[in-house]
Amino acid sequence: MKDLSIALSIIAIAVTFLGVLWQYFGGFLAMRKELAGSEKELRELIAAQNNRIVATETKMELFWNAVGGVVSSLIKQPIHFEKDALMDKLMEGHISKSELHALKHILQEEVADLRETKQTQSLAYALALAYIEQKLFDYNFAERLQEGVAS
Repeated sequence: MKDLSIALSIIAIAVTFLGVLWQYFGGFLAMRKELAGSEKELRELIAAQNNRIVATETKMELFWNAVGGVVSSLIKQPIHFEKDALMDKLMEGHISKSELHALKHILQEEVADLRETKQTQSLAYALALAYIEQKLFDYNFAERLQEGVAS
């Protein structure tokens, strides 16, 4: 009888110990399964967002390719050699960040004068400035990406 009570006590302690372990680690297992499902959903959301970004970039490039020549010809003036040279570089896609800033500054000064006189060329300037802002954003994003990879 004494052996039976000792065996039952050991079994009760073992069951209690296993119950405590299951209670503690079972929650971690359930959370791990939930996180695995959430991780898959997150990957799918990120992939969908990346597709949207690529589609938007493509549309912007198609738009600029369609109107870029017209905008450039409306902005160019035979008396402003620096602006014309920078616009040519912008249209060719071979323009540096500092040149983009210089062109942006020139166009911002001129667009202020155009708006005062209510000339229709201000739309061309606004489109060019928006495109320059996009290019500057791309440069800055690439630099941040390089810094993140380097660190």
